Amino acid sequence: MLSVAVRGAHADAREDDAIASRLYNEGRVLAEQGRWPDACAKFEASQRRDPALGTSLSLARCYETIGKLDGAWQSYRKAAELAGRAGNLVRRDFAQARAEALELRLANVAIEIPDLPASGPRDSQRAPAATELTDEVSARAAAASGGHLTRNRITLALGAAGLVTAAVGLGFGGAASVEYRRARALCVAGPRCAPLHSDRRGELLRDARSDAMVSTTLVIAGGAAAVASAILFVTRPRPRTGDSARIVPVTHTGGAGLALSGWF
Repeated sequence: MLSVAVRGAHADAREDDAIASRLYNEGRVLAEQGRWPDACAKFEASQRRDPALGTSLSLARCYETIGKLDGAWQSYRKAAELAGRAGNLVRRDFAQARAEALELRLANVAIEIPDLPASGPRDSQRAPAATELTDEVSARAAAASGGHLTRNRITLALGAAGLVTAAVGLGFGGAASVEYRRARALCVAGPRCAPLHSDRRGELLRDARSDAMVSTTLVIAGGAAAVASAILFVTRPRPRTGDSARIVPVTHTGGAGLALSGWF
């Protein structure tokens, strides 16, 4: 009986894996078609069957696309946890960074219930003054500002390095062009060079090829740095101070209730 039960459990696990894989693939197809709500439903079903790192990341991105920021934040945190267990540091750091970025965009609601007077005439009861909001939003905004400043410095440094590198590469390209023209000038009379000029011409051609290779490498590297700088600039997060609200009890002559106040 125990053997049959174990085999049955293994069969159920394999079936769950197969169904989860099928649901995940269907979700990817729907996402590629731009049908994000349907894709999210597939990813959710797949994750319930077999929680996996790739499914968590896909579900987080899906939630983020349709505006379910809280669900996206939770899914990115789950993905970071799974990636950490698997030793996948790249995906762990990516998921943590996305979760931290979304955390700044989530609304923060503080529920405060001050002490009410135990007794006294109802007409003399007044709505309690709302206490000050916590400084959590301010602290997060300050941390985000520091992160944005670091990112801006990296962006500027990459852009400057790319321009300088490309400029140096163009300088090597100009030198290669000059050396090549000088080599050709030694044999303008025909395809063959005089023995006196043959060695010099070969030396100039080798220098021209070497400088041209250096020029190509530097221009490509500078262009890549400039493109990376542009990507960082375009995809930079927009700092937000966060949305805040609070719920406070309110009393009046007709009874009591709760009021939502603040700014959001």
